[in-house]
Amino acid sequence: MILTIAQRDFKQFLLSPMAWIVAGLIQFICAWLFFKQIEQFAELQAKLSLLKSSPGLTEWVVMPTYSVLGVIILLAIPFITMRLISEERQAKTLCLLISAPISPAQIILGKYFAVLSYFLLIIGLISLMTLSLLVAAQLDFGQIIACILGVFLLTSSFCAIGLAFSTFSKQPATAAFNTFALLFFMWIMHLLGYYKTSQIIQWCSMIKHYEVFIHGGFSLNDVLYFIIITFFFLTLAIQRLALEKYKT
Repeated sequence: MILTIAQRDFKQFLLSPMAWIVAGLIQFICAWLFFKQIEQFAELQAKLSLLKSSPGLTEWVVMPTYSVLGVIILLAIPFITMRLISEERQAKTLCLLISAPISPAQIILGKYFAVLSYFLLIIGLISLMTLSLLVAAQLDFGQIIACILGVFLLTSSFCAIGLAFSTFSKQPATAAFNTFALLFFMWIMHLLGYYKTSQIIQWCSMIKHYEVFIHGGFSLNDVLYFIIITFFFLTLAIQRLALEKYKT
């Protein structure tokens, strides 16, 4: 049932003009940045070669591309996830869905894997674009894998948060606003460090954990952070839908 729901929702994404517009904008912005970084690298290559540890194409082109990709996905997630549950509630189809012999967990996970697959498709296309540099140069595969893993974990947590707010909201616009507000706050929480806040608040900052992967690092602490965020908000969404099913 999870796979059936995921396939149904994924097909709806492919038929949605909003989904195509968002995907096109993400591809365009990342492609523009990608070629801009290549142009700058070509102009500065002679000067960079004089440095003892000069940055290569991976550091100069691939890293900035994935760094900006994380921010773009943060901006795009609210517009894609806002309709997952709240729109079905508006259309009165949610009652039919939760009254069917399907558990709330199956509904939530099906919709979660649908929206995650949509963004993984976008990430895959951008990754192919960065790997095209292999035609002309050598790349640091370890760093690229770390970047891909980082953006995957980041997107997984974003999708879970957006789905949870869609489950709690009656209006898609409300779900989008709440999702963006929380994601933006969690993204910039590290700035509170200037005011000597607790280590817990610092640990909750998404960008701090994401930057580790962008710079080619790998830490179990950072992986667990995104897994905990994803699991928590998926559980929250399941419990909210279970309560709604119980009331009906």
